[in-house]
Amino acid sequence: MDGIKTVDDLIRAKNLTPDEMIQFKDLIEEFKEREKRIEENIRTAKTNLNQLMCSISMLGEKTSVLGKALQSLLNEMDITRLKLMPDEHFYRE
Repeated sequence: MDGIKTVDDLIRAKNLTPDEMIQFKDLIEEFKEREKRIEENIRTAKTNLNQLMCSISMLGEKTSVLGKALQSLLNEMDITRLKLMPDEHFYRE
């Protein structure tokens, strides 16, 4: 069963007779339809994961830019605060 990945692989591995193929026709058709839906869902999931990875990467870049901007803003706030402090708050020898 290691090499069996599809319904057709299973049918070949079990060597179904023509009578068995007729007997299980409805099940085989249903399983093949499910197999198609699974393949579509896998493709959709891969596409969505790729889009998510791109979005996360972009989010990381934007976060880095925002962090740098915030650090610059904090530095400017410290400078402005020092400029606005009265002279008597500074220690001088």
